[in-house]
Amino acid sequence: MGLSMKAILRGMTMVSVLALGAAGAQAADLVEAPVVVAPEMFNWTGFYVGVHGGLAAGKNDYSLSGF
Repeated sequence: MGLSMKAILRGMTMVSVLALGAAGAQAADLVEAPVVVAPEMFNWTGFYVGVHGGLAAGKNDYSLSGF
């Protein structure tokens, strides 16, 4: 009399949920580290001109007349 695949999967799911729940409870007592603010390296204010150009050309036949 063996265990069915459904019973094995259910058991493994329950074990993983219990293990993750215990790990989450241990993390609740950690002290939050202070946030270090990085110094500003670049100044993004000022004048900017952006130029974009493109070209698309081709000779294609996308008709469905062959079907």
